[in-house]
Amino acid sequence: VIHLRPFGKSSARVACFVISKQAKPVDQAAPSPYCISMAKVTGITAFLTALVAQRISAASVTKKWGCAIDQSVLNAKDLSKVPDVGFSFFAPLCGRNRGAFVLSPPDGHTYACTAFPAAWSESYPHVTVADSNSLMKNSELQGGNLTAAETLEVLDKFVSAVYTSSAGRESDPGACDTAGLTKLSCGAETDLATASSPFEGIAGPLRSATLAGVFVKAPWATGGAAEPKGEGWYTPQDFAEMAVAGLNAVQLPVPLGFFDTSSSTQDASLLPPVEAVVGSAATAQLGVVLELVPATNEEADDAALVSAAASWAAATPGVIGLVLPEPTLSALGAARQAASNSNPQFPLLVPSAASDSFQLQAAAMVAGTDPWAFVALDFAHNKAAGDVASDSSVDDRLKMFYHESLGCGFKATVEWAGCASRSAGGAYVSGGFDLSVDDCADPGHPDYGQCDRLDEQTGSNWWALHRASLVTRRLSSFERGLGWSFAAWKVEPAAAIVDDGEMRAQEAELVDPAQLRSLRAVTAAGLFPELGSKAVAQVCVAGPAADFVLGDATLAPTPSPPPACDGGWWDPEQGKCAYWVPPPPPPPCPVYNASNPNSAWVSITGCALFLLILLGAYKLGTRSGGAGNGTSRSGNYFSISPERESLL
Repeated sequence: VIHLRPFGKSSARVACFVISKQAKPVDQAAPSPYCISMAKVTGITAFLTALVAQRISAASVTKKWGCAIDQSVLNAKDLSKVPDVGFSFFAPLCGRNRGAFVLSPPDGHTYACTAFPAAWSESYPHVTVADSNSLMKNSELQGGNLTAAETLEVLDKFVSAVYTSSAGRESDPGACDTAGLTKLSCGAETDLATASSPFEGIAGPLRSATLAGVFVKAPWATGGAAEPKGEGWYTPQDFAEMAVAGLNAVQLPVPLGFFDTSSSTQDASLLPPVEAVVGSAATAQLGVVLELVPATNEEADDAALVSAAASWAAATPGVIGLVLPEPTLSALGAARQAASNSNPQFPLLVPSAASDSFQLQAAAMVAGTDPWAFVALDFAHNKAAGDVASDSSVDDRLKMFYHESLGCGFKATVEWAGCASRSAGGAYVSGGFDLSVDDCADPGHPDYGQCDRLDEQTGSNWWALHRASLVTRRLSSFERGLGWSFAAWKVEPAAAIVDDGEMRAQEAELVDPAQLRSLRAVTAAGLFPELGSKAVAQVCVAGPAADFVLGDATLAPTPSPPPACDGGWWDPEQGKCAYWVPPPPPPPCPVYNASNPNSAWVSITGCALFLLILLGAYKLGTRSGGAGNGTSRSGNYFSISPERESLL
């Protein structure tokens, strides 16, 4: 049943509705993801008919969502590499659902981290796994009899039970989030690991760099320039270098207004430069994902512009996908109808901010109405004050550690978007992939003190190691879906650069904050990992190093114990012993008289005789009184400390 309903402050030009299995009115407070523009009435009836038919067909497919340990990331052999298994699994999961979980089907009991089901111990008669604590104590990781494989098996049961006990899990992108160690499953039709790429000519994940600043303003990428650089900014050498780096595509932002041919003063002359860039990319064997950028919200709602763009993209060789200007059914319907004339299976990407749960769910539902539509996620992380603000060196490093800690968790959102949209292969990451943890590259950014210490990061071993960790963790998450696009391939620094050689030398040092968004610069600095390597697949086994307090500094040497002060105490401020009653000074040695050379031999002989007398008295004392408690010896003549004994 389709229920038409008002939606926020939408004008009469927009019709929004929800789909329900019940004929009675649905909850008016619930989100309404289905909205269609009424500006173009033609074809809406047919579109709704196709929509309902598709939803009925999808509903007939039984799918069961589940969450389990990702064996491609963590297996029994690598379990010992997890620094703290309890922190990795029990810390994030024990508190969910009021700390309780149940079995499916129910067995009449409620369980928690403090009380595991008895059935979980039946397979291991040599131990009893009563709770999370006993699991770890009995594991061979801590010297117990439970093997690593058996430990992982119990952990997997725990993860699955907590997930299936969670209400609303299918609408919660974070329900299966354990910092990259678990995997969301939702049926064979959306197996994210085995699904083939929908992009023509692409095998495996789409690996792309965005050509920021070519046709759409991006002052952070163009040295603060107010206008785009144009198609000549990227040369054939740039595209060739991208291919050598392992990329198989580029993402090209294009103004939606380029496709407006209704004005008598504007025609298709805006498109040849776009065609030139597409051709240069194709020469280097790189596909092009076209990203439509509307100038206004009204332009984004213009079905005629979206139709023209989709028609051009689907018919142009080398263009392998299209990112829509907004996540609405009207935009998807207009684009699909136009693209079907050339390619009915042309991939359409529905954009959404990964941090906006409402928009993300709406985008997933919109993409779910089209078998060749997918969610395009933007993981922007330099917009909110909480992401970029810091005003001390320690805060700068703590902020980096914070972003590192989130990197592996992005995997859960990528997998959820694929499952929620029933899209084979998951979601595509269209934005937010770079190394910046501030907004210092953005002209006019608010000043929270975050950009006052950028020079401390240049040449810092701490920053190099943690930036490499950050990009590897994000890459590991984004490779779990359809693919990703780095923020830019190259940027133009604000400072004047004499030649290309000087620019590349600066890129290797990452001296400009904008270079943290350049894949060429990040690669030149040696921070980007080898694509498809084991290091990328298993980086999430251990969390980032929490060494943000010291940074490049090291702890001072541990001070040695203070020397013993017989009858007194050690004064650290004075650097010597202090006494209530100072001991008498030792008798002085004879003084050397420079006017009498013989006095030198007298002095040396006098000191030697004095030491021999002391040594003889000490030995006589030990023979007479015997050894003491091992820390001093007492005789008939005097007592001596270990320090003075050593001196003698």
